[in-house]
Amino acid sequence: MPRDLDLGDRARALEQLGPGQLAHTAIGVVVKDALPETQAGLLAGSGQWPLPAHRMDSRPWR
Repeated sequence: MPRDLDLGDRARALEQLGPGQLAHTAIGVVVKDALPETQAGLLAGSGQWPLPAHRMDSRPWR
């Protein structure tokens, strides 16, 4: 985890943590398939989104 991680800057946080654009898109699809639409939107739109996206990108299933 980068020491200067700033979740207030979503684009920078995603860049620092990884998932590349292709992985980020794939993770979004998995979340939308797994959760009801409103919950998926709330999760992906939250300021904390880069953290679960990073953790999902680190999983061996990808």
